[in-house]
Amino acid sequence: MLFLASTSVYAQKITITGIVSDESGSPLPGSTVLVKGTTVGTTADVNGKYSLDVNNRDVTLVFSFLGYITQEVPVQNRSTVNVILEQEVLGLDEVVVVGYGTQKRSDITGTVASISKERLEMAPNLNIAQAIQGSIPGVMVSTNSGGTNPDQTIMVRGRNSILADNDPLIVVDGIPYEGNISDINPNDVEAIEVLKDASAAAIYGSRGANGVLLVTTKQGKAGKINIAYEGKYSIQKITKKADYLTGPE
Repeated sequence: MLFLASTSVYAQKITITGIVSDESGSPLPGSTVLVKGTTVGTTADVNGKYSLDVNNRDVTLVFSFLGYITQEVPVQNRSTVNVILEQEVLGLDEVVVVGYGTQKRSDITGTVASISKERLEMAPNLNIAQAIQGSIPGVMVSTNSGGTNPDQTIMVRGRNSILADNDPLIVVDGIPYEGNISDINPNDVEAIEVLKDASAAAIYGSRGANGVLLVTTKQGKAGKINIAYEGKYSIQKITKKADYLTGPE
């Protein structure tokens, strides 16, 4: 009888209740409540209230909601756990280089696309055009010739003219660049910003009618000296070698 009694106490469930809300006190209906490390969980109702059965009060609850920072809250022998989730701001405080300086991404009204240094280092790009290709929507890179130094053309949001030049304006560290974009070493580039709408023409005039590529190169930073080495190699072989006949054959 003592064994059965202890077993029934061990199997007894403990109900944890509470309310999930945001910083303004508004409930977050549909927010997820999970027991950390398990698949046991529930969702909050339209009033942000939830009820969850757990085995003991030593577990940790994980609260999550789309657009809010996930929180892990230990129960600590409580039967009521109320949580306030903070809104998650993604990329709004990121500083973006524009034609007249730098701005927060949240303050930009024009269309700006960015390629960070991490994206440039993901693949072995021979030039900036290869790094841009397939990375920014609305920007098309076409190769006009082959060889070790192919001629590549960049167009922002399609062709704007039939006879006139459709190449975008390239600005390197605030100075218009008149050379070939393939001559810029991608290892020296910190970030690339592309101005795609009419705001580019408002800054650079008619030269920015086809869009603007803003290239920011790497600068020295205070702190310890860092040395980075990057090496690449390639192996080539003939895929199908012709089997010629010899003289006696």
